[in-house]
Amino acid sequence: VVRNKIHDNPQYGIRAESSPEIARNLIYDNQYGIFLDATSADTVSPTIKNNVIYETASSTIAMFYGIFSRSNNESVVSPKIYHNTINGTLDGIAMEKDTASSSAPIIKYNIISEFDQYGINNSGASPTIDYNDVWSNSSSAADNYNGCTAGANDISLDPKYAGYSLQSDSPCINTIPSGAGDPVTLDYPGYIRPRPGKTTKDMGAYEYVADETVNYTLPGGTGI
Repeated sequence: VVRNKIHDNPQYGIRAESSPEIARNLIYDNQYGIFLDATSADTVSPTIKNNVIYETASSTIAMFYGIFSRSNNESVVSPKIYHNTINGTLDGIAMEKDTASSSAPIIKYNIISEFDQYGINNSGASPTIDYNDVWSNSSSAADNYNGCTAGANDISLDPKYAGYSLQSDSPCINTIPSGAGDPVTLDYPGYIRPRPGKTTKDMGAYEYVADETVNYTLPGGTGI
């Protein structure tokens, strides 16, 4: 499920009951940006990477979840959630697990910001969390995480993006070292990770791409 624009659905942007790759999508103004639903003995463990998931100011959705996973009965839900930029209301990433199921999402390299309730909200799952920017969710820093704790290399700083792409002073730039095990080699628009000449990668769906000015003299003298 790659490179789609998915918006203005009253319930799900993407609802997965299997394990596809969900990558480089623009997903906005749906009640659930991405909804993972496992019942019975299903395995729902997709790779979710480089998606931009958000809610606009004009949205009529009352409750907005960026990514929501639910495991029931004897199901297994262990998605890899890498390099997404998620912004909206209610919860950025939410997980629910009943006693008989297994749920161990890997949540790394994401930017999750400005939700009204929690950045990452966990009920019963066993997530692995690291190298995320989880910032300004609800009214206090304590509401960035619920039912889980920040990863050792998580930060909580204004990502300083414009249109969700990173600006030159963003604290999310150069935050993921080469030894972090990050397997993602492209960003949302398709630029390579890391950028040429770098060994570190950036958090979120976008690698920072600096503007470049090249002075060039036309051959043969003056001209247009």
